[in-house]
Amino acid sequence: HVTVECYPDSFICGDNTCLSGFTRCNAFENCADGSDEESCQHNCRENEYQCADGTCMSKSTWCDGIPDCPDTSDELSTCRNCQFQC
Repeated sequence: HVTVECYPDSFICGDNTCLSGFTRCNAFENCADGSDEESCQHNCRENEYQCADGTCMSKSTWCDGIPDCPDTSDELSTCRNCQFQC
């Protein structure tokens, strides 16, 4: 059994990878196993992503370099998930 130490606001993926808590339930599978999206309730439309605060924003504005979510979580996702260069 391996003990993983992450920052207090982090999420631990099924493979013991640490991710920012902002990546939990953001409609992106940030963990290789998708565990960060398990048991999440996504109430946004198909063409929207859910901000960390629950607000829905258009997918076209996600990771575009301009904060659109009230909590700016659309720009805090890891760059590997961004459509545009971060």
